[in-house]
Amino acid sequence: MDRTLLGSQAADPGNERVKPADDPLVRQKPKEEEILSEENLVRTIHTTVAHFFPWWNKWLEEIPDRRDPELIVYELRTLIWAGIFMFMTGRQARKQIGQEIRTEHMAANLRALGGQEDLEKVPHGDTVEYSMVRSA
Repeated sequence: MDRTLLGSQAADPGNERVKPADDPLVRQKPKEEEILSEENLVRTIHTTVAHFFPWWNKWLEEIPDRRDPELIVYELRTLIWAGIFMFMTGRQARKQIGQEIRTEHMAANLRALGGQEDLEKVPHGDTVEYSMVRSA
């Protein structure tokens, strides 16, 4: 009997071409063109909302917040804005918010759009998800 392996029994060589640096989730610092496109997106959204829905933040304030008031760090409207950006920028995982959206630029944008003056950093994706589940 021949002791050679069949093609289906051979060890999987894996994908040697994929390197962690090539993985977009591994990248630590956003590229400059991404920051510019993020700022353009924020500017476009701000202009559109201010023109067509000037009462948008008032609507967001009317949503009942079922979270424990003593534990609240982020206002609900800030979390909703963060969720909108996650959706509009194609972030498909909460992990991507933590690695790609939680920048000083986005914190400043959320402060301007949501009106939360004491906002220091962008909420984590798990916080956004938890608040949406609790508010539903």
